[in-house]
Amino acid sequence: MSKRAGINSRDKGARGEGQVCALLKTWWGSDFARTPSSGGFKTKKFREDWNAEGDIVTPDETFPFSVEVKWQEEWTLNQLLTAPNNKIWDWWEQAKRETASDKLPLLVFKKNRHPWFVMMTENGIATAAQTDFMKSSMIRVTDRQGQAAYIRLFDDLLKEHKKLWERL
Repeated sequence: MSKRAGINSRDKGARGEGQVCALLKTWWGSDFARTPSSGGFKTKKFREDWNAEGDIVTPDETFPFSVEVKWQEEWTLNQLLTAPNNKIWDWWEQAKRETASDKLPLLVFKKNRHPWFVMMTENGIATAAQTDFMKSSMIRVTDRQGQAAYIRLFDDLLKEHKKLWERL
């Protein structure tokens, strides 16, 4: 990858994180921001000391997710359903690995000219009581460890009342 391509990729990632922050702020009613030096809080001690995990942070302690954001081109939904060795599964592993035990991993991802998608755990769905709308708007997949995960449009998640998701 050329130096210019790397800069463009970082810029696109930063724009994506900014878009997701704005969408979450509208939905949740709290402030959201990109994690300072996004990706720079890789050690457990830094994440704990700064209460920072994933790519997006909020001071709202009721927000149940640790959010990882990816805006890249080298994937298809078909790969996600049929190929265990693709970038989306790598991102999902990263999201799960960087999520504290009291939060739920949320992978928000897209590619150019496509909507934002989310991937979440089965535990997250159970937490939100599995409404009929939720069940009908998701694709169930199995991750590399054989655990269920669910993919849906980010817009569908944002249509749900935040009370379904607040941490008690």
